[in-house]
Amino acid sequence: MTGRLELGTAKADITPSHPVALAGFAHRSGVFERIVRPLGMNIFCFRQGKYQALVVSADLIWWGSDYADRLKAAIDAAWPSAFDAVLLHATHNHCGPQTSGLFLKVLGEPDREYWAELEAKLLAGIGEALERMEPVSVERGRDRCELGIHRRLWKDGVIVMAPNPDGPADHELTVIRFRNDAGRVKGLFAHAACHPTTTGDNIVFPEFPGVAMEAVENALGEGAVAAYLQGYCGDVRPALIRDGAFCRGSADDAERLGIRLAEAVLRVLERPMEPLAASELRWEELIVPLPLRRVPARAELQAKCGEDGIVGEWAARLLGELENTGRLPDSVPLRLGALRLADGLTLLAADAEMVVEYGLFAKRELEEGVLPVGYTNGMTGYVPTDRQLAEGGYEAADSSLCFGLPSPYAAGIERNIKEGMRTLTGIVKPVLEKQADRLQVRVYRDRKQMGTAAALDVARHMRELLEKRPRIRMIFAAAPSQNEFLETLRGLDGIDWSRVDVFHMDEYIGLPSDAPQRFGRFLQERLFDAVRPGGVHLIDSSGDIGAECRRYGELIRREPIDIVCMGIGENGHIAFNDPPVADFHDTETIKPVELDDICRQQQVNDGCFASLADVPTHALTLTVPALMSGRRLFCIVPGPTKTKAVRETLYGPVSEACPSTILRTHPACTLYTDRDAFGEEALR
Repeated sequence: MTGRLELGTAKADITPSHPVALAGFAHRSGVFERIVRPLGMNIFCFRQGKYQALVVSADLIWWGSDYADRLKAAIDAAWPSAFDAVLLHATHNHCGPQTSGLFLKVLGEPDREYWAELEAKLLAGIGEALERMEPVSVERGRDRCELGIHRRLWKDGVIVMAPNPDGPADHELTVIRFRNDAGRVKGLFAHAACHPTTTGDNIVFPEFPGVAMEAVENALGEGAVAAYLQGYCGDVRPALIRDGAFCRGSADDAERLGIRLAEAVLRVLERPMEPLAASELRWEELIVPLPLRRVPARAELQAKCGEDGIVGEWAARLLGELENTGRLPDSVPLRLGALRLADGLTLLAADAEMVVEYGLFAKRELEEGVLPVGYTNGMTGYVPTDRQLAEGGYEAADSSLCFGLPSPYAAGIERNIKEGMRTLTGIVKPVLEKQADRLQVRVYRDRKQMGTAAALDVARHMRELLEKRPRIRMIFAAAPSQNEFLETLRGLDGIDWSRVDVFHMDEYIGLPSDAPQRFGRFLQERLFDAVRPGGVHLIDSSGDIGAECRRYGELIRREPIDIVCMGIGENGHIAFNDPPVADFHDTETIKPVELDDICRQQQVNDGCFASLADVPTHALTLTVPALMSGRRLFCIVPGPTKTKAVRETLYGPVSEACPSTILRTHPACTLYTDRDAFGEEALR
């Protein structure tokens, strides 16, 4: 049963105590001229059972990736392993200090003394919030609030920054209310999507989000804390227009925009709101690599180093990176994260300036209640769509210099980003769940969803184990059936692979050491080389087979195996325990076996060998008891060629005639399969 959600809140004034340079506008110079309104930071600590999550919203332009990592380390040092998720979110306010040291000076220079002040206030605020935890209910309401307008316009054959009323914008306002058992508003989220760039004056000011949230708090009273969550607003800005062009406003203009937003929030609160049922508090992270269009050569950078302005500074910065590291990156990691707070409430965080098209996609295509929030846990720069990359313009091309990127992104990033979003936000729910004896069974729409779901569950279990013990031990299967699972697992964040020892479960005898079909090589290429486990133990079938069985068996038996990630063959084998050689009571840990013809033909069907004659006749395999000794088993079985094996596994007698039937006796095994493998008729 899902427990109650608890919430503790706190506020902090994060106005600089001394003059600093502000971030976001190239036309500014020197330190700020005056303080018009203080800057604020709102802290929300959530707890449900043993899980805790921290959400911070601050009147800052962003939390730079360098600074965010430092703050996360400080939080973990103060409260070791207390938070399963930390979301450092910024409203993208352009009238606050620079909080990144990774970008060109044109975006503002950081003040490290201010960073220390901000860190101290953050830690103090978290402590206060943790002392104020109490159960809350969650409600949602929506309204329309037109704050901004699309800012990319095709004119005279190029993209210019100009008002485009026909371009996409997200005018939806979502309000999330958290109330305690006495009915008092404990906290509130207001989510919208518009650049807070009403004014470019050199003033300290929280822009329209800070104005709005202060007005809402004053209206609610009783210590309510209201936080603005900035959506994906990379190509949307306030609709301040004169003679068909954008114009920059004043603090008064931002005040008016903020009051308009506050009034919309209060209208939502006056109407009946939709209660959101409790759900498992859950956090998942995923890294989506975004390939760059090109990597400039050293000679090119040296030639541009002497140029004035942004280009010269950009070239000098990249040359320095090249000297320090020996190479420039050919891709940028986009960090996505999904925090589920209730049934119908998931924050989809990104460490970037995502354009509004991705936010509209998230609301349209993903599960109900996804709120896209940018500017969270770091900043990589703008992330455009494929169409925008082809068009050019500031978001897609020009801004890459300011953020110190080697080049704009390559075409094709959009599909990968959307796939990552789908992965994280619950789109991978099974179409059927059932149980066969002790075996948990989950059936998914297709093999991509199946592999994604298995990887998320394996990653979650790994993180839980790594919180409790210094190292864990895992066994992996190597087969094309595992491709989607391995692809997702290697991209998931928050796993300390340096504390993981990995093994595999079988290897051919007689193949050359460099043969592409070798299972050790398969896992190296698809997982181990990417995540770099602390210990990689491969089966060596090239020498004395008896000696290798003794060596590898001793490694397996040295300590218990925590996790086994496996598949099932067309003949029901697990590893290479084919029906003729499977022994449920085997006294060996690893042994040589002769492969039956069905098993060998499967290797041809999978595209690993051209013909049956090419497939080795013998292999080394971990035995059935060795596999079953794993404390937690995850079995991944897709595809129409596995339908008979899956049916036998679930409904046939537990017998060596179908070795996979033994999985029904394991106390902690889950079978992940797709509709093709499970059989469409069984789903009707």
